[in-house]
Amino acid sequence: MPSQRASLHAKCVVVDDGAVFVSSANFTEAAQTKNLEVGLLVHSRSIASHLVGHCRALVDASLLKAIPLTR
Repeated sequence: MPSQRASLHAKCVVVDDGAVFVSSANFTEAAQTKNLEVGLLVHSRSIASHLVGHCRALVDASLLKAIPLTR
């Protein structure tokens, strides 16, 4: 079976382990000015923890590649 490739389309941000922002919007001009995009901000430590754990598990399983932060 050939290997399959996929990408994470949702944009997910966890802030201070207590707030989660998930959006479909890209950071392109079209996404910001022409497309109909939606995002959701949730204040929940439980959901934030679950999302971080899920993403870490995907990285650990080599299904998602972590991109190092640059400063």
